[in-house]
Amino acid sequence: VTNPTLAALFDKRLEAISRERSKKDARDARERHAFHGAHPSKLQSICDTGLLPFGHHLNPSPEPVDDGFFGSCRKGVYLSRYADYTLKYANRGVPLRAGQTCRVVLFRCVPGCSKHIEELSVGIDPAPGFDSHSSPQFCEWFLFHPDQCCPTHILTIEAR
Repeated sequence: VTNPTLAALFDKRLEAISRERSKKDARDARERHAFHGAHPSKLQSICDTGLLPFGHHLNPSPEPVDDGFFGSCRKGVYLSRYADYTLKYANRGVPLRAGQTCRVVLFRCVPGCSKHIEELSVGIDPAPGFDSHSSPQFCEWFLFHPDQCCPTHILTIEAR
């Protein structure tokens, strides 16, 4: 995936978080890799515009399935730390059978200072003083700003 516009926006956000967080904890400003699973028909849009909150004028999806379990889908975007965790989203909630393939998007991301949400809290607002939320099991991040992530690759994963 090559998108200079999204890469520039990401670099600008990374620099801003690095400046802000370096005073407190440099670990919060680390660049990470994360994954996002989506229906195959949405992959090109994600590569063109990045991940966008529902309701954003460039987001082609009309409505979310739910309003997010630890952050409102209208106020941020979800990424997973693990590729296999995203497969359920990429395959419409159905587990892959041996030999089946699925595509997920790999992102550069900067979660920044992440507030751990200890239990599922549907549709909550972004926590003041933080850059993201992390899920109860630390498998996912809810990033408050779409430019905290930038798509880099589309991966094809085959179940064994």
